Amino acid sequence: MNKSPFVLLILGFTVLLANGCSDSSAPQPTTPDASQTDTANAEPATDTNSETETPEAETPRRVRGPISLSAADPNESNSGENAKVEPDPDAVLDKMQPLQIMLGKWRGTTRKTFGMFKAVDQLEWLWDFQSDPNQPSLVITSDASPYLRSGRITYSLQDKKFMFSTEDKDGLKREFLGEFTQDPADEPGDDDKLQRTYMLEFTEVERKDTEPRWQIVFNQQENNRYLMELSRARSSGRFNKLDTVGTQRDGTSFAINLEDYKEMTCVVSQGKGTIQVSFKGKTYWVCCTGCKAAFDDEPEKWLAKMQERASAR
Repeated sequence: MNKSPFVLLILGFTVLLANGCSDSSAPQPTTPDASQTDTANAEPATDTNSETETPEAETPRRVRGPISLSAADPNESNSGENAKVEPDPDAVLDKMQPLQIMLGKWRGTTRKTFGMFKAVDQLEWLWDFQSDPNQPSLVITSDASPYLRSGRITYSLQDKKFMFSTEDKDGLKREFLGEFTQDPADEPGDDDKLQRTYMLEFTEVERKDTEPRWQIVFNQQENNRYLMELSRARSSGRFNKLDTVGTQRDGTSFAINLEDYKEMTCVVSQGKGTIQVSFKGKTYWVCCTGCKAAFDDEPEKWLAKMQERASAR
């Protein structure tokens, strides 16, 4: 019983010594705590840097978009159905060659009567290389046609179709696109001369006014005769025949094969020459007044092209 207080005193003294030792070592755990605090602070710093780098990592994704689109645009503009076709007057002229048989002066007569008589007109087809040098055209002028007083045919490399623009006696203009429904062919006629045949159908593009759309077919039946068949659209959209103009060439028909032209080949269009022109003391042939005007304007250009064709052959 007397020993218990002594034991308690010893135990108490032991506890005091233990606390003293614990206090003396207290700063030691503080250093690890500070280190842990620095480490903890360093981790957010690393996270902050990571966040600032995120926009930089995303930047290439934002840049790639416009670069990809701009790279695709040129490809889209140079390929596909809507690709822009560069001007090529020689290619246009090549497509127009089958129609060269229409060159010259003609007499047209309608089947339909106007009053008591059929309409008769004098018309002429000429080459036009000057209005638009990139689009060689065949132009028609008429003195008294009830359907068209002027017109222009050329070939669209973009649309891969013929284009025909017309104007009638009242000044009404129409625009057509066309293609062959019967391909051009040269077959021996009764005189054993090659005769050109084809059917070229033009359909008027959509109109913005209330005028009915038209359809015009050039039915070439031989070198010196073709029919111009005209149809008009009804409310149903179908075309009904309006009239047929029979057209007969003034004078004799042209030859077809280039071999037949020989030295009389037109230096401009390669058709049969009917008019003589001169340059630097030499004489050449052209097929119409349109080609004569083109030659007189740029003789060296057309002579160079003639030489190129000769070298190619």
